[in-house]
Amino acid sequence: MADLTRTIQELAGTRNQDEVKLYQCNVNSVDLSKRTANVTTITGTANLTFDALLTAGISDGFVVTPEIGSMVYVLMSKYTLPFIVTFSDIMQFDIMGGEFGGLVKVAELTQKLNNLENKVNEIITTFGTHTHTVTAVGSPTSPTTTPIAGNLIISQRADIENVNVRHGKNE
Repeated sequence: MADLTRTIQELAGTRNQDEVKLYQCNVNSVDLSKRTANVTTITGTANLTFDALLTAGISDGFVVTPEIGSMVYVLMSKYTLPFIVTFSDIMQFDIMGGEFGGLVKVAELTQKLNNLENKVNEIITTFGTHTHTVTAVGSPTSPTTTPIAGNLIISQRADIENVNVRHGKNE
C-alpha cells in the first residue's frame, strides 16, 4: 500500500511536498533555557497554543527574547518545528552567546572619556606652567598657587552598558 501511495504522490507531483504556514500569535511566556516561547494564534478560525523556537535552530548566533504579551509571527511546516520569524516587541538581543555583557552606550562612554581627558589636560597644564617659590635654601617650597579642583566620578558598568543588547564569543 505504501508503494502505491508513493507512486500516486510522485505522479501527482506532491511527494515530499511541504506545507508552510505563517501564524500571527501572542506571546504567553518565554523559556530562555529551552530557547522557546509559548504562543497562542490570533489569526485563523481556532486559537492554537503551542511552543515555538526563538531561533530556526539551536544556536547562540542571534537570539531575540520577545516581550510577554507581544505579537510574533511563527512559521510552521510539516518537516520543521515551529519557529518565530519576526517580533513586535522585544526584551533583549543576545549575539553570539551574550557572555561579554551589554553593548556600550556610546554617548555615555564618550562623555566619561571626555571628562577624564579634560581632567588629565588640566593636570598637564597646571603642572607644566606652575612655579615653586623658594623662601630659603634648604627649606620646603611653597605649594602651587593653581590647585586642581574636583574629582572624577567613578564609572559604573550600568552607566555605559545597554543590557538589552548583549554580545559574546571572543575568537
